[in-house]
Amino acid sequence: MASRTLTAFVRRSASLTSSPASSTRFSSSSALTSNQTLRAALLLTRAPYLTPEEHPLATAYHAYNRRLSLALSSPFPTEFYYQKGSLAERRFLAREARRRAEELGAKMPEIEEDLGEEEEVVPLPREEKAGAGKGAGDLERWGGRSVSLVLKGKSGWELPVAVVAEKETLHAAALRATHEALGPDLDIWLVSKAPIAHWSTSPSEKTYLFTAHILAGAASSSARAHAWLTKEEVLRDTKAEDTERWGELLPLV
Repeated sequence: MASRTLTAFVRRSASLTSSPASSTRFSSSSALTSNQTLRAALLLTRAPYLTPEEHPLATAYHAYNRRLSLALSSPFPTEFYYQKGSLAERRFLAREARRRAEELGAKMPEIEEDLGEEEEVVPLPREEKAGAGKGAGDLERWGGRSVSLVLKGKSGWELPVAVVAEKETLHAAALRATHEALGPDLDIWLVSKAPIAHWSTSPSEKTYLFTAHILAGAASSSARAHAWLTKEEVLRDTKAEDTERWGELLPLV
């Protein structure tokens, strides 16, 4: 029942976000009924900070255009940039001959003279293996992926959630839950003041979900046990009874 309610509410989220009164409509005073508890949860995400890996088709396309450009390009005017017969010119010509041999399959000319050793530039890897070699609580892990904040609860991973106080807006309660869990030193950008989903675990309780992105900051030393996990990691470590709900929440990132 909770999953059907969540799915139906997601379909209506666009109209709620576009409504000018969305920030005031969802408050404890307007939505709370007798004997009903309102809760607000936050799905906090850190966006990728590394350029995504290139698709193999794009790599092949760029390689083809590079070879085509090299084959059709005019000879480089070495006399304008290098002194005739200088060591710098000979090194440049040797590098160009090596590049043409690699790109076009041209025959590599034999170079008898010793041009000296040049310092080899080795690019650093984009990131280390196994989630950049960082712990699950490190905000910089998996730089090429989106990671979401989850807190360690009694029954497994859970989102920051708080009971909405009287006259407190839902989005303020969701932000308060996150700061209470990790501390005040977090710069959080709330995507919308309107919730994107809701679910009910009982007739007397309803939870509204908000999404946000973390821009800067770090958890305090007294923060709750938490982790920044990818979608696959969350589903892998989730109990079977919670897999369906997490499977519907994570695509909202």
